[in-house]
Amino acid sequence: MDYKYIEETRRIVALDGEKEAGVITYSDTGNGVWIFDHTYVEPEYRGGPIAGTLLDRLVEIARKNKVKIIPQCSYVRRKFDKIPEYQELEYKA
Repeated sequence: MDYKYIEETRRIVALDGEKEAGVITYSDTGNGVWIFDHTYVEPEYRGGPIAGTLLDRLVEIARKNKVKIIPQCSYVRRKFDKIPEYQELEYKA
């Protein structure tokens, strides 16, 4: 399946044709830290590449913007615990 990923204000959406298949959102604290706060994939698309691709794309945007990340969303938290390349971006208070 070939999904289209669209960057919007404080979120990235995965589209299957015209249908929104998944989304990841973040909040900007204004001090160089983003809170990755929500990831959702429609039930019929779960188990595929959408959530991981959404997270990869948002991490790449965070890197380009030189911000740190608070992985508040449970999905993002699990990925940060497993992937060393993500851990270097995590905000430590």
